[in-house]
Amino acid sequence: MLTGTHPPFDPRVFHKEAKSLRKLGYEVTLATPSEDIVEECDREGIHLVPLPGYKNKKVRTLNLFRLIWKGLRIPAEVYHTHDLDALFASLVIKLLTGRRLVYDAHEHHASMIAENPKIAGVFKPWVEGIIVAAEESACRFVDEVITVNRTLQERYLRIGKRATVLYNCPVLREYDRWSEKNSSVPYNGRPVVVYQGSVSVDRGVDRFLFALQEVRKRCSDVVFLVAGPLLDEDQCGGRIARYVQENDLAGHFRITGWLSYEQMCAYTRSAKVGVILFQPTHYNNWIGLPNKLFEYMASGKPVVASNFPEMRRIIEEGRCGLLVDPTDPGDIARAILYLLEHSQEAEEMGRRGRKAVEERYNWEGMEKALGEVYHRLEAEYG
Repeated sequence: MLTGTHPPFDPRVFHKEAKSLRKLGYEVTLATPSEDIVEECDREGIHLVPLPGYKNKKVRTLNLFRLIWKGLRIPAEVYHTHDLDALFASLVIKLLTGRRLVYDAHEHHASMIAENPKIAGVFKPWVEGIIVAAEESACRFVDEVITVNRTLQERYLRIGKRATVLYNCPVLREYDRWSEKNSSVPYNGRPVVVYQGSVSVDRGVDRFLFALQEVRKRCSDVVFLVAGPLLDEDQCGGRIARYVQENDLAGHFRITGWLSYEQMCAYTRSAKVGVILFQPTHYNNWIGLPNKLFEYMASGKPVVASNFPEMRRIIEEGRCGLLVDPTDPGDIARAILYLLEHSQEAEEMGRRGRKAVEERYNWEGMEKALGEVYHRLEAEYG
């Protein structure tokens, strides 16, 4: 496995895919940027090959060449890539060695890159178009594509690639074990509405806060909790703090900062409602299907989520939540209040979400699909 952007113990890369492949009998080496690991080592049966961590473009460019060099030195039969940097590095390796190549597309990278505020608005469509063309050209040489939702799967099928969806869903046995182990209930029984994970303005943290004003009018002891860090602290941290202070919301709104997985489980378990408010700022948000959706469902919590196609598909199919206009704090507030005030219906939604995870959206099932990808490669190439 090669990645130019993911840390060594990324949940999908290391804890799910690498460990699953090891469990299925493959030897797995992971080349990854790291600021903490400086020498090659083995962790949980995975051999780690560290690259220098980077904080600027020059080091990132150097890491592209390091990925090629490290990849050529690893006597792998399959190169499994997790981002555009690694895709282009692995393409060079494949052309030089003829080895098999799996491209694991976690995001719609072109729209994410084009959304960079340093890129002037007039140039964004051009940047996105160039990256799309480069990625699709590289995919001509890929043997298997893995991706995270049906929209991206359909994209790769249209360009003639075989594509398998592996949802970012929890390892259910481990998730249940952590949930049972960390069953403490913060806030002494007050109704908690949780937004789990890293948040930012383009993930609707401000809309989440604005909705609190309306919800508090009818639910005076409610707590709106961001269980994770604020990604754009420099841009909006001060504005959020001022809004909380000016509207006397200090006892009702909290951003925890970074949490361990165990702590995250405890907060989610304690909540009445789980919220996802991705904003329509770019295409990758529009088709997003984040881990937190499946983790809310695994915890048996009803979901309030952006009315975007991939989340809509899961929520409507499972009848496990309500869809809202994520730009409208009033619409968000009405959905949250409905669930807080109709507890029996909310609990039914939570039970249906949990059932959907048990039957379809768990990593145990994704592991089988990952094994089928590799079995195909073995059957076709020996």
